[in-house]
Order: sequence, then structure tokens, then C-alpha cells
Amino acid sequence: MNELMATLAVLRHHFPLDNVALQVTDIGESVQGEYDYEENSEQHVIRISNRIPPAARDEVLCHEYAHALCSNYNGPNPDAVWGIAYSGLFTLIFGDH
Repeated sequence: MNELMATLAVLRHHFPLDNVALQVTDIGESVQGEYDYEENSEQHVIRISNRIPPAARDEVLCHEYAHALCSNYNGPNPDAVWGIAYSGLFTLIFGDH
């Protein structure tokens, strides 16, 4: 979990978001991660499945953090905007691919 928290710290430093909660938990057999914004606490919640290997969790974190970054986007092509955000996060953590 410490490595995952270090990755989150890097993401938040370069792409700031307030109130991000990270949980590693059982979220189902076929789900690797999920993002939700909890309005009552004004918190971005990222859940990562405890079923996936720890070595794969950073990539899921990048995926879900991209959703959090794009959560307020209401313009055209939301999937393209998410893809650009995810690409930037992935490159930051893993280098060019």
C-alpha cells in the first residue's frame, strides 16, 4: 500500500485534486477499479480491487485518477479527454510507452 500511496502523491503533485480517498478493497471479481465522487463529503473516492496483484495497482490508480480529473468536464468527446488525461498520468508514472 505504501507504493500505491507514493504513486498517488506524485499524481496529486503534478495533477492536483483536493480530497482524494484511496481504498484497496473487495469490489467484485471482474472489477479492477472504480471512481466515485461523493457529494456529501466532496471527496473523490478511488477504489482498487484487492484481488489484483500489487504490481498492477499503479496502472489502475492512473486509470481511475484520470476519471477523477475529468469528472467536471462537460464538453464534447469526453472519452478523448479522458484518454489524454490517462496518457499523461501513465507517462508520468511509467515513462513513454
